[in-house]
Amino acid sequence: MHKIIIQTGRFVLTGILLATLVAGSGCQRDQSSEAEAALRAFHRAFDQKDLTALKTLCSAEMFWYTLNGKALQPPQFDAFFTPMLQRWENLQTTLQEVQLRGHGRFMTARYKSIILITSNGSSSAMHNLHTMILIKEDGAWKVWQHHMSKE
Repeated sequence: MHKIIIQTGRFVLTGILLATLVAGSGCQRDQSSEAEAALRAFHRAFDQKDLTALKTLCSAEMFWYTLNGKALQPPQFDAFFTPMLQRWENLQTTLQEVQLRGHGRFMTARYKSIILITSNGSSSAMHNLHTMILIKEDGAWKVWQHHMSKE
């Protein structure tokens, strides 16, 4: 009888553990989906040349590491990006191989992009590698750090 109780207890405990893991993985998927939506909104705002929207998607402590080695915070976006964005007639970013991992308030994204830039009627494509760290602030995912390099 004692063995049956122990085996039943182990079975119940295993069931609870599995249910917790499944529920936790669902929570992780929800968090990843929300973080990926924020990541995509960030790139969409850049494609639309909407620096105001872009800044609202960033944490106040955010740093954007540029291809030419600058570390920009949101208040510096206008001065850095406006001349560039004025020269570009159109931007279209395609994200590829997005992978997100995280725990708690932080999520790390690793992905590739192709940015199609049209300037003076001519288009060129940039192939890039990205690392983005997102932080959950006031219930919303915000970009805490963004790094891009050429592929």
